[in-house]
Amino acid sequence: MLSPLFNITETNGTNLTEVVFVLPINEKLYTEVGRISQACSGHEISCEWLEPNTLEFKKSGCAVSRSSVDMGSGVVGTECTCTHLTVFAIVLRSELHLAPLCHAQEVDYVLIALYGVLSICLCIQLVRLVIYKLSRISVVQHAFLLLVCALRIAYLIAKPVITSLAGLVALGLLPSAVALGLFIYLLLTWVSLQFTSLGKSPFGRFRVPFATVIVTVLLLVVAIVVAIAAVQSAQEQIEVVTDGSYVLAALYAVVCALALLAGFGLRRTLASNTSAKSSTDWRALFRSRVLITTVALSFCLFLVACLWAAAVQTDIVTSLAATLGTSTAFYVFDWLSLCVMTWLFSKAVGDGVRKKATASTSH
Repeated sequence: MLSPLFNITETNGTNLTEVVFVLPINEKLYTEVGRISQACSGHEISCEWLEPNTLEFKKSGCAVSRSSVDMGSGVVGTECTCTHLTVFAIVLRSELHLAPLCHAQEVDYVLIALYGVLSICLCIQLVRLVIYKLSRISVVQHAFLLLVCALRIAYLIAKPVITSLAGLVALGLLPSAVALGLFIYLLLTWVSLQFTSLGKSPFGRFRVPFATVIVTVLLLVVAIVVAIAAVQSAQEQIEVVTDGSYVLAALYAVVCALALLAGFGLRRTLASNTSAKSSTDWRALFRSRVLITTVALSFCLFLVACLWAAAVQTDIVTSLAATLGTSTAFYVFDWLSLCVMTWLFSKAVGDGVRKKATASTSH
């Protein structure tokens, strides 16, 4: 139902052939769920009355005169014309799931294709890593990137049919948490490279802080989902989603700023440590990759954080009032940030494959 129940009775004692009245409904709910659902399902909003014996709503004897009426106070209503007076409500005869905009469904197909192409590239890289028995760290990196893509695809496919807000939020936030973990990993790796020689593992001293941060982010997502499931009021659930989204968006913004500083610092460190003998092409290439990755990744993360904060204002997380442009931009820049990470990690895979191939040829 798009309106509360209204008990309308005669006050003048006369029997009217037709009674015209207006039932107020929530404007946001009407325009962003009602019309959208009509466009998707073909069902129309109807004026219906409650049968007192069966407690079922019926349409007989009632018709919609005007679907959208401003009653002078900014309140939107639906005008009904009925042949009798009783308890009425505005009803939308379609299954109302937490669905996105109808047109957004077409955009979702494009986004699914983008994440699918990236997933195929990551699968090819993983096959190369396994065949050539390369670094296990690279395998883990690509596996996590593939997991993020798979979760994004699952979310885009499943969100039109998920009826549980807690399930929807869990499926939506989990890939963001995993992606945030990858960005933190990259940040700590760049920082550690500035304090260790290239001959040692750059990530050794930061394993514990990294694991702690990742576990904390995942626990935050779990806490948000549990809190949503625990509260009964829809308004309280939206407030939990809003607060949790602000926290994760803030984390993205912080990682964005730190990654920018760490990337430029690492590039300067590599340049200052370059000697005449060690000034090789790979070092110059690595410096350029660090610079490009730093700028590109920070730019994408900054926009993702901003779009995430904007999404909270328009309920993109719950898919009830999504703004098509904002939601699409969010996923596009999320996809681009994953592409940048894949491009960066591909350098290590390519170098490893070439070394293995050269070694096998020489033997």
